[in-house]
Amino acid sequence: MTAAASDLLALAKPRITALVVFTTASGLWLAPRGVPARTVVFTLIGTVLIVAAANVL
Repeated sequence: MTAAASDLLALAKPRITALVVFTTASGLWLAPRGVPARTVVFTLIGTVLIVAAANVL
C-alpha cells in the first residue's frame, strides 16, 4: 500500500466506520417490515462514504 493510501485509510478511521455501518445494518435488520435488498446495499454504501468523509474532516 502506498503512503498516500495508508494515510487516507488512517484518516477514514475504519474501526469507527465499521461500527456505524454495523449499527445501520442492525437497524435495517430490525425494521418491522422487510427492507428491499437494493435499499440495504445502497444505504450501507452511502453510510460508509458519509462516515468516512466525516471522519476525515
